[in-house]
Amino acid sequence: MMVTTTLLIELGILSVLFIFTSFLFFSSLKNLFFFLFFFFLIYCFFLKKLGWKGENVSTNEVAEIISTFPGVQEVNVYGVQIPGSDGRAGMCALVPEGNVDFVKLGQFVSSKLPSYSIPLFLRVLPKY
Repeated sequence: MMVTTTLLIELGILSVLFIFTSFLFFSSLKNLFFFLFFFFLIYCFFLKKLGWKGENVSTNEVAEIISTFPGVQEVNVYGVQIPGSDGRAGMCALVPEGNVDFVKLGQFVSSKLPSYSIPLFLRVLPKY
């Protein structure tokens, strides 16, 4: 089982909710059923919505920003599936004009794009 941020958030909120309400409601069996019913409703309708569910990223906008970096001739950004995860991760395929400083490219992309839209993979292609 993979531990994700969403799971940790849910477990933390659920444990605080359980401890707080256990002192208030568990004085009778009727109150226990009342608590479990509302606990189920809160979990289904509220807590399942917490956590990062992914962001829609325009690959064209990301490619436009990366193409403004000096030394980059062509750029294509697309999503790739990663086994065992939801959604897609960004991959940037680029053709350099010469020597590209990839450290500066990473700093440039980090300064221009939000963290969720930075491509996770970089594929350097030869010139044709």
